[in-house]
Amino acid sequence: MKKKKKNSSQAWIGIVVTIVCLVAIFFFIEPAQIWAALKEANYWYLLLTGLGLVLFLVIRAWRWRFMLENDVPTLPIFHVQNIGYLVNAYLPLRLGDMTQAVLIGNVPPVTIARGVSTVVMARIVDMTFMVILLLFTLTQVETMPEQVQSTTRIFGGLVTAAVVLLAAAANQRPFVRKRFTLILNWLTQVSHTAAQRLEQKITHAERPLLYKPVHLLFSTLSHLDTQAWIHRIDDFLMGLNSLTHLKSSLILITYTIFIWLPIIGAYYTGMLAVHLEPTIPMAAFAVCIAAFSVAAPSSPGQVGVFHAGVIFALYNILGQPEAQAASFAFLYHAVMMMVTTVMGIISLWATGATFRHVIDTTRNYLNKKEAKRKI
Repeated sequence: MKKKKKNSSQAWIGIVVTIVCLVAIFFFIEPAQIWAALKEANYWYLLLTGLGLVLFLVIRAWRWRFMLENDVPTLPIFHVQNIGYLVNAYLPLRLGDMTQAVLIGNVPPVTIARGVSTVVMARIVDMTFMVILLLFTLTQVETMPEQVQSTTRIFGGLVTAAVVLLAAAANQRPFVRKRFTLILNWLTQVSHTAAQRLEQKITHAERPLLYKPVHLLFSTLSHLDTQAWIHRIDDFLMGLNSLTHLKSSLILITYTIFIWLPIIGAYYTGMLAVHLEPTIPMAAFAVCIAAFSVAAPSSPGQVGVFHAGVIFALYNILGQPEAQAASFAFLYHAVMMMVTTVMGIISLWATGATFRHVIDTTRNYLNKKEAKRKI
């Protein structure tokens, strides 16, 4: 029940964020201006935008097959991936990511744990590439504010350091298991002692406002299942195996570059459709900001947050006309949803699955996982 309430509250937060973003867009930009820009758009360019999105899906499936060490053919991976994107497009909280992991985990010899780790790894690699790409665009886009440049460099350095640390941890899994076991055991003991002392030294009448949340924190930490957490950490690091060897890392990087080139091209042609005068660095910068804006789980299809991120990049930072920036955001998102829907439906038909069955399978796994956690 608590889990359902938590998911429900998160979904409502995502919906509120979407509404706020859309209201802000139409508050600062006249809807009539956006409509005028949409009427003047050259929609033939959007065919190339759609082609770029399809190519993105194909290359992404190839990369996932590589991350799974070629244990599964490309076609099943392609269908699972498309179904996951379809779920993300119409349901909140990025449920489609877990859908991908659960469905691929039902294709022998892959396990769900391995599916989860590779999905997480793909997200990490993509976001790292976005940071590096953003750093590159800083040297190419002349209108970039100095404050944005300095903030991006700091953020890029932190992300790069985090990836290096993860790669080192994946390469030393026995050492990491041993250290985390010691840390978690120490944490549970200290938290248990702290919770007891709070109960003994502070009477009910003297308890301050922060007593309850602090006591709850210590009580929760004192009951951590160390072995379960070590198993989760080990599963996660197992999915990072591609980062532990130079050859594998180079192949993964190459795949990632080729994955995002069609998206940059799709943005470029989409901007041409609304009569902007884009450059490749300009399109790449918009891709990066859009990726960061939808990184956190929110509403279905990232409606609102995607539009706000793209408009912020093109209008507020790059100084492009606001009506064209907004019309591009709406057109590109519409094409993306169309491609996602068509490819997802094709993949459901090809696998003989239904949307309801896919959702039920994912939620059943999550419910079982939650039940085990409570035992």
